[in-house]
Amino acid sequence: MMEDTVSATEDTQPIVATAKSGLVDDSALYHALFSHMTDGAIYCDVILDDSGTPVDFVHVDVNDAFARLHGVSREQIIGKKYTEIFERDGQFDPLPIEVGGRCALEGTDVKYDLFFTPLNKWLSVSMYCPRKGFFAAIFEDITERKHAEQALKVQENSYRSIFETAAHLIATFDLQGRIVDCNRHAKTVLGYDVHELLGKHMSNLFCPTSLDKAEAAFQSLLNKERFYNVEFTMLRKDGRVADVSINASVLDGETVEDSGIICVVDDITDRKRREEELRASEREKATKNKVAEAFLMSSFQGALQEVLKIIRAEFSCNDGILGYLERDGTLVCPTSVQSSSSVDDSEGSYARCSPESLSASILGRALAEKKTFYSNSQCVMPDGIECSGKAIAVPLMFQGSPVGVFLLGNRQEDFQKNDVTLAESIAASIAPAIHVRVQDDWEKKEAERSAEQLRSSEQKYRSVVNNVGIGIKVLNQQTEIISINKRMRSWFPDLDISNNPMCCLALNLSGDMRPCDNCPPLKTLKDGLIHEADITAKIGAEIRTFRVLATPITDDAGNVVAAIEMLDDITERKQVHEALVESERRLQQLFSSVVEGIGIVDVEDNIIFCNPALAEIFEESSASDMIGKNILDYLTPDQRVIVNSEHERRNNLERSRYELQITTARNNHKSIVVSSSPQLDGNAVRTGSIVALIDITEWRHSEEQRITLERQIQQAGKLTAVGSLAAGIAHEINTPIQFVGDNTLFLSDSFKSLIALVDSYSLIFEAAETRAAITDLISQKKTAEQEADIDYLREEVPKAIEQTMDGVSRVAKIVRAMKSFAHKDSGEMAMADVNEMLSSTLIVAQNELKYVSDVVTNLEEDLPPIECYRDSLNQVFLNLLINAAHAIEDVVGDGSQGRGTITIRTRHEGEDVVISITDTGTGIEESIRDHIFDPFFTTKDVGKGTGQGLSMAHSVVVGKHKGQLTFETEVGAGTTFCIRLPASALGLMGGE
Repeated sequence: MMEDTVSATEDTQPIVATAKSGLVDDSALYHALFSHMTDGAIYCDVILDDSGTPVDFVHVDVNDAFARLHGVSREQIIGKKYTEIFERDGQFDPLPIEVGGRCALEGTDVKYDLFFTPLNKWLSVSMYCPRKGFFAAIFEDITERKHAEQALKVQENSYRSIFETAAHLIATFDLQGRIVDCNRHAKTVLGYDVHELLGKHMSNLFCPTSLDKAEAAFQSLLNKERFYNVEFTMLRKDGRVADVSINASVLDGETVEDSGIICVVDDITDRKRREEELRASEREKATKNKVAEAFLMSSFQGALQEVLKIIRAEFSCNDGILGYLERDGTLVCPTSVQSSSSVDDSEGSYARCSPESLSASILGRALAEKKTFYSNSQCVMPDGIECSGKAIAVPLMFQGSPVGVFLLGNRQEDFQKNDVTLAESIAASIAPAIHVRVQDDWEKKEAERSAEQLRSSEQKYRSVVNNVGIGIKVLNQQTEIISINKRMRSWFPDLDISNNPMCCLALNLSGDMRPCDNCPPLKTLKDGLIHEADITAKIGAEIRTFRVLATPITDDAGNVVAAIEMLDDITERKQVHEALVESERRLQQLFSSVVEGIGIVDVEDNIIFCNPALAEIFEESSASDMIGKNILDYLTPDQRVIVNSEHERRNNLERSRYELQITTARNNHKSIVVSSSPQLDGNAVRTGSIVALIDITEWRHSEEQRITLERQIQQAGKLTAVGSLAAGIAHEINTPIQFVGDNTLFLSDSFKSLIALVDSYSLIFEAAETRAAITDLISQKKTAEQEADIDYLREEVPKAIEQTMDGVSRVAKIVRAMKSFAHKDSGEMAMADVNEMLSSTLIVAQNELKYVSDVVTNLEEDLPPIECYRDSLNQVFLNLLINAAHAIEDVVGDGSQGRGTITIRTRHEGEDVVISITDTGTGIEESIRDHIFDPFFTTKDVGKGTGQGLSMAHSVVVGKHKGQLTFETEVGAGTTFCIRLPASALGLMGGE
């Protein structure tokens, strides 16, 4: 089946014009050009039915390119009808007959594309009419162009898929700021359908507050400046505001119309809301902290004044009160905390509101219903309380009961629900402090009675308590200090207990003005049990640590009436303990940070401690993995002799220093220096040794020496390889050069004959112009034609030229391969194509391989490039190929009794490029597998191998390229060497 499109053209291609004007007239030149065209060409005679309609055409002539295109010879096509050749199952495509007929009869030039199914190719067909009834056509293979167009369409579809499935709103603008395209997230971010936004100008989408900023950002984009994560406010379709973060850049097109701006819009409205909530939470926390600090003041009335000042400022209110409830429900308000200046603000002056006067007011409702009330109009106040305008009343709740209330009013803005939330949160922090003070007043008389009972027994234990080495104080149920001993007085000489001060206020051991959650005496007073804790306190200018133990004092009925708190100064003990911990931490940190490996071994050389550096030297995964292992396990027998020779010195408690060669856990060899000192117990008996190890491998093999030696060995290997391959390369070049020379000689002779023939033509034309007798000249012309053998030259000269070009191409290919192989490294890594390097190396090694093996290549297309030392890797590939050929030669001899196979594969795995070279040779004996990468190790006869090939390959792949060189082998079946190299990060991203 053929898929095609047809179009007539007004212009005639140069080749068509040439064909019309000269090809038919000059048959020799025509056939030369016709035969050597790279595109397929045909010359056809159209067949008409009785009505003059084209029904077929005959192939008068076709060139070699057309025959090759269809996989047949010219002789199989010339003289045959179109329907005879291209009919399949009784059917054929009538389009070529229709188009060719129109061209031949109307003289119209035609060009069309068709997909030729038998060849699985796209062809571009150009037709012209050299004379009526005939047409010539040229066929151009456009398969690659069609594939490129299809790939572009796939790429466009992929971009569209990414555009539509992105997690954010993506929009493109033209250079005037109008939306050209956007994805479905326009609905979720701005509430618009896609079609509603197309053509809309950016100025219609941004809030007025962000418009100037947006226009400035747009201008910066026009100046080729990108911007990232710039925040704006945009208008949704429903009028709401959306906070967004925009990343934008310029799209450069071939024309101004193709250029534009692309924006990725992230809706950050919810994030902004959370940030605002966080700021509100931080403001609330700061207010609570200020309130807590206010209650640290010694005066209760002063504390209430300061607290009210704080909350009035927080809510921007001019008026306010703060009061507490007595047992009978009376609200007591220090007058100095009211906003009115007409009342007495002196210390100790209070306003009192009875329950009856409170009941009808907003304060009474808040206390009675235990919830917050607010009003944005004038509300009822109890007698003696002044507050104008809008007001909010908040009860102070403690354990489910109101202990007080605060009122705020006279502010410009209305109160909202969020004000209620904040006010109740602040009230929750005020209530406990007020409760503590009020509770003190409520229970003062009971406390005094309990104190009297305690005083009666005080004399019995005072003498004992005053002389113990610990501090002792006695607290009543209200945590008031009612007694202290001499040690407590020495620690707190300014403490006056005559007024029974509260413990948390008087001593302030914890730095807080309220009982701490972990206070031992407070717990004892509540549950009657013994409690203990450690606290710190400032004694004079020094911070001391105390161990606090609280025990209960009960009455005759078993009720807890007080608590004895005993304080033991443990500062020195704690300091000693902390010093020991810190010393151990520093020692551990020292061991972990030093670069020298440090360890402790017992008398049998078993490791009982080591630092990470020691594990790193032995290439163990961690220090813990080395515990319990014997250090001799990392040594060869000859090195163990050195260690054993040092035992006598260690037994004599002498220090020693010596050098060892070790084999690490990863089977690597290292040179180390060992310093050993005896470890002694309390009786000066050696229990082991302390060893310090230094890795001197790099010192022994400095980088400069290693590189110099490696280059010398590599150069020697390359010279050896090139020398051994030189004869084969010369043979490969000599063969095409020989027939190039022969053909050149043949063409020279042919050219002389053709010149003689052309001269005879010139004489005939001159005689014809002067009307002289030309009979003799015509005879000379025929003689010259016979001597030149025109028919033979017409057939053989093109073949000779084609053969000569092929030979030159082969020589050039070999030269390019040698040039690529012999490429000299610049000393720095460069990007390289592994497939191209392998192909070049194969050409260089071809003569070494072709007599004993067939080479099969399976090179993955689109293999990412690698960053490498090209010269070194070429040598590795050559060494492995030569080794493979030698291994096969050991099996098949000179190839007369069979051939082996060398298979070369490349593939891309993860972030690596993998090259494998497999042969069907002898395989590698198990006894030598551990030594094949050793320098100078070889199994070949003297003079046939240096033992440096695989050693150099391992050094190049593993040492220089940080890759891997491994092998798999089976004796009698063959060997596969696998090279794994890191792919270039640029290549992995598809960069150029």
